[in-house]
Amino acid sequence: MTQFAFLHLPKTAGLAFREGLVENFGVGQISRPIPEMPPLSVQEYERLAPLQVITGHFSGDTYAELFPKRRLLVILREPIDRCLSAYFFHRALPWWSLNSEDARRAALYPVGAHFALPPDLLRFSYANRMTRQLGGETTNLQTDLDQALAKAKQRLLSAFWVGFQETIVADVDRLRQRPEFDAFPALNEVNPTAQKSPVGANTRSRVAEMNAYDMELYAWARNQFG
Repeated sequence: MTQFAFLHLPKTAGLAFREGLVENFGVGQISRPIPEMPPLSVQEYERLAPLQVITGHFSGDTYAELFPKRRLLVILREPIDRCLSAYFFHRALPWWSLNSEDARRAALYPVGAHFALPPDLLRFSYANRMTRQLGGETTNLQTDLDQALAKAKQRLLSAFWVGFQETIVADVDRLRQRPEFDAFPALNEVNPTAQKSPVGANTRSRVAEMNAYDMELYAWARNQFG
């Protein structure tokens, strides 16, 4: 039996995709969503070993260390849109329910002021999150991003499937051609977090600057898999 790991990058249609995994494999074969914090122990991961799919916000380094034989499933998203979606998602939640300081700041600052904050205050959720999570350890804000980018590309090259939030319907149709996923439902619609206020060009430019590694990773992945 082929086993899989769905590395869920935040705000990339991951919840809709997980629902498809449940329908394809059955609810008893899908792990609960693994949180990014606190990280699970080796013993806790071992208890998940019989399941066909492990899902969650675990990092690429965790994947490589604890279950490298599982085939990797990943969805990417254009970095500026991913960050803005994360901001408006965080802003809609109670601040005390969020697990990082940069996410809690979303409740305090309008979008322009939020992304004008020093990048070091926004690293966990908003700055190069895809590169850091795929190519390193999500919670390590001192990750060498050049190394993480190289590792992220290698992990994507060896993945079972790479999809994109913007083309998720067609990408899931492609996945359904694989015999392991022939019962995966068609995803007819993905509902991204709505923007509650306008986002100016200067703010989008600022988000792009703080996500230079994610911008490179996304462009490279589009060329490879798009």
